[in-house]
Formats: sequence, C-alpha cells, structure tokens
Amino acid sequence: MVDREHILPKAKFKEFTYVPLNLSVSCKRCNMSYKGERTDFLVKELLETGDDYGESNCYQFVHPNLDRWTDHLTRIMAQVDESVLVKYFIKKESEKGAYTHKFFRFDRLEVQVFDEAQGAEKLHESAIEQKRNLEKIFGGDLP
Repeated sequence: MVDREHILPKAKFKEFTYVPLNLSVSCKRCNMSYKGERTDFLVKELLETGDDYGESNCYQFVHPNLDRWTDHLTRIMAQVDESVLVKYFIKKESEKGAYTHKFFRFDRLEVQVFDEAQGAEKLHESAIEQKRNLEKIFGGDLP
C-alpha cells in the first residue's frame, strides 16, 4: 500500500501542501507511524528562522526529492527461493544516512523481523547461509 506523502506536514505547512518538491510516495508504515506530523527532522535553526525548505541542508534525513539516497545508504538484498534477506548500511559515515536509518527504523525492515511478523518461525536454511556470507563480506553481525 502506497501513500502520497507530504514531507513537510500539511497541517503545519499549509503553503507547501501542493508544492511538488514537498510531495513523494511513502509506505503507510513510514507515513503514518513514523513521520506523521513530526518536524524534528528539520534542522532546528532553519525551523526557528522560517527559511526556505527547498534545500537539502534543511533536512536531517534523506529528502526523497533533494537527495540521492544511494549517496547515504546501501541496501543489500539476497533471495533464496522464498526467503529474502535485506540489510541497510550507512555509507561513508553519512550523518543523513544515520539519521534516516534511525528515524525510519530501517532495522525493523530487515527480513527476519518481517518473517516473524508474518508468522514464519525461522529463516530458510539457505537464507541463513546467505546471511553468514554477507556478514563475512561486510563484517559484523546482521540481524
């Protein structure tokens, strides 16, 4: 399910309701559960001064229309039959990548959490092996 997303909440920024730069698509999870009417993702000084919000530096998270997400995050996906493993990595110590990962709780989008949410008891053995291979490549423990 996809929502039309107002990056700046329309209740607080009525003047940006129909501005294309302020519109994007979002899953319901991110639109309703995480961002909603929040504005804490804006750079505080800019929020207080009311400066123009059409610049990337106004946002702490990766803006879908002003930033390239691939400059800040890497998404790795491996699929074996019906088992899927997804992992997000923050690039080059990107502050925006780190903020985005935390703000939208990307760790909860990684596949084992989805499997458990859908009633699966454990990952398919071949997906577990794939997970181990990714851990060797990228270092550290994957969820």
